[in-house]
Amino acid sequence: MSGEIQVDEKNYYMFYGEYYTLDKSYAERLNATLHGKLRQEYFIDELSSGWDSSQNEDDFNHNVSINEGYIHLHRTRPEQIEFADLLKIENNTATIIHVKDGFDCSMRELERQVELSIIRMLDLQNNNQELYMKKLYINGKNNKRGVNIKDHFQTEQDFVEKMKKCSFRYVIILKVDNQNLLASNSNIAKHCLNSLILKCFNRGVELKINLV
Repeated sequence: MSGEIQVDEKNYYMFYGEYYTLDKSYAERLNATLHGKLRQEYFIDELSSGWDSSQNEDDFNHNVSINEGYIHLHRTRPEQIEFADLLKIENNTATIIHVKDGFDCSMRELERQVELSIIRMLDLQNNNQELYMKKLYINGKNNKRGVNIKDHFQTEQDFVEKMKKCSFRYVIILKVDNQNLLASNSNIAKHCLNSLILKCFNRGVELKINLV
């Protein structure tokens, strides 16, 4: 078990049952590093749908899917990997969206989801590994919310062939109280975002951030 809490403006981190603190200089270095990466071109208004305060993450994904025509894949996890919350393919480009309610230690989960999703896309396009995408289609057909994958692709092979040949980009949707991410009290969130930006850059994968 691990996590992060703040008491009297000081962050404490728990790893394997032990609590730790980080000195101020680490937080300053982390902010400086992330500040250098959070250039304006990373930010985008990808979605037109707002996130109502009464909505949870499930509701938000459903409404975006219905209102903006994204395939709904939230909670679809073949091989325990959530490839995307929302997916749209237009002009031979796949936009793969991951959604997170909050900018906190749960960013570790989002970072890992995006990383594994990218690996599956690269395995498909570079190594012709189709099995995961076939499982994604089969599992996605059972989704009861939002736009179903079968409404866009009649067969799993249609889906696989399209994903194999299209370009792709990733967008992370973050519901935040303060759009200045550097002002966040969560060093774990900032570390994970910093790491994710670097991983996408090193793999030549486009990543955009949509704050709501």
